[in-house]
Amino acid sequence: MDQKLILFDWMETLIDLVEIPGEKEYALWAFQGSGVEKYWQGENHFINEFRTVRKILNEKLPYHKEYGIQERFNLIVEMNRVNYEEKEKKEIVSKLVTNYWHTYKNKCFVSDEVISILKDLYEKYSLGVVSNFIVEHGIEELIAELGIQKYFKCIVTSINTGWRKPYPRIYNEALRKAGFSRKEKVIFIGDDYVNDYITPRKLGMKAFLYDRYERYLSLDDRFTSFFELPKIIP
Repeated sequence: MDQKLILFDWMETLIDLVEIPGEKEYALWAFQGSGVEKYWQGENHFINEFRTVRKILNEKLPYHKEYGIQERFNLIVEMNRVNYEEKEKKEIVSKLVTNYWHTYKNKCFVSDEVISILKDLYEKYSLGVVSNFIVEHGIEELIAELGIQKYFKCIVTSINTGWRKPYPRIYNEALRKAGFSRKEKVIFIGDDYVNDYITPRKLGMKAFLYDRYERYLSLDDRFTSFFELPKIIP
């Protein structure tokens, strides 16, 4: 196959958020307006338990194993050590998940710049997405709602493969789904230095770092605007 495959990271590469969230913001997206606030002693209580669960999962072996949003909020609810009935517990988790995802989606947008370049690249290359994402089929849903689903040959997420970048399996799964066996024909594009630049190169791909905040000035293979991509992709 002579055509090249371009694999994109998702968040803060193809898709932007109206605000850049940290752990606190992610926690509040689930908590505020969920209807189950009464089960915690205020926002700080929930935020602390959200952070604790995230830390536990990040340090849990094997490293880079993915845990979905349902599992994460289930652990947060269990940390309360309240004698919930099973039905009540499921309802709390469901409301947190629903509220989080509704809030998350409403903060996402794709810029005119990205759409313009995707249209151009789509004419010459196969395109795909490889992303760490904890909502099952969430990216597929967002891509459809944003009207850009036609551009992508494959979408591979950590929640669907069970492994997060930079674990090699998620990259290899993208190649398998796209039908590309020659890694030298694959270009990876994203904003994370380790996940989207160093690791793809170690695996034999070409990589360009989306350095919009100009933190890696010494790198040759970097760009600060999507309008640069058609000029730098070989």
